[in-house]
Amino acid sequence: MATTETNSTELGYADTLWKSADTLRGQIDAAILAVERNNPNLKGKLPRDYARRGIAPLFEMHAISQLESRKLSEFRDDLLPTLFSGAVRVKAAERVLETTP
Repeated sequence: MATTETNSTELGYADTLWKSADTLRGQIDAAILAVERNNPNLKGKLPRDYARRGIAPLFEMHAISQLESRKLSEFRDDLLPTLFSGAVRVKAAERVLETTP
């Protein structure tokens, strides 16, 4: 895959993840507001900021992992045919083959 296409795909995917995170944060806020409406004694006592701060890093880690996984898959897909054709050799593998009877 070309670099421009890869960057465009990565940005699109990351953007989708961030939009999902924003949607989830909004849902958390709405749920907390609903609980507070139904239970006035809990108003202001629920950890809205804590819940939002706890979720954001998880989505960030997920986004980073997904992008890294996509890059590694592309690298693998580009490298394997070259290795199988013999156009590129791996020195460590050659040493193992030399010492194997």
